[in-house]
Amino acid sequence: MSYKEKVIELVAKQHADIELDDEALASSFAEIGIDSIDLMTIILLIKKEMGVEVSDDALLDITSLRDLITYLDKQD
Repeated sequence: MSYKEKVIELVAKQHADIELDDEALASSFAEIGIDSIDLMTIILLIKKEMGVEVSDDALLDITSLRDLITYLDKQD
């Protein structure tokens, strides 16, 4: 499973009401209804389920799901 598929799966578990199309992936977290607590939950699930840690410094530059997926892809 790709990072994109896994991130979409994790977000869907948290927010079944968000349609995760290309537009949503490019939108800011706030625009699609993901607040800071939701984001931290997603980051913790990524670490738990995928074994990839997202640094605090990296989080400052991650403003959308697409940014998060790009960051994860670069960790390989």
